[in-house]
Amino acid sequence: MPGLGQKFLTNAFGATLAAAAGAAVPAAAQQACAPREMVHVRLAMLGERQIGIGLSGPRAMLELWASAASGTWTVLSVSPGGRACVVAAGTDWFSGRGLIAGVPG
Repeated sequence: MPGLGQKFLTNAFGATLAAAAGAAVPAAAQQACAPREMVHVRLAMLGERQIGIGLSGPRAMLELWASAASGTWTVLSVSPGGRACVVAAGTDWFSGRGLIAGVPG
């Protein structure tokens, strides 16, 4: 059964991009993009919420969305003009400290 991030890619932007779910999409590859507000609404409908945000140079902001209930996650790259592109999505998201044995939290 595909994760919510994979369903998002399939339903919102086409089956071609679904194969890329769970792995980073190369910059030269076609990306699933839409206005930021539209992508936010769709991710929220799928049970994900924004859990992180950061700058990626002067021309992009990265947003991390995830669902604790389903374990799905999505990374968006947002341009200054408000265009959001899915650059990675996957399953089995975990958050918190000390989740990996031997790795300090």
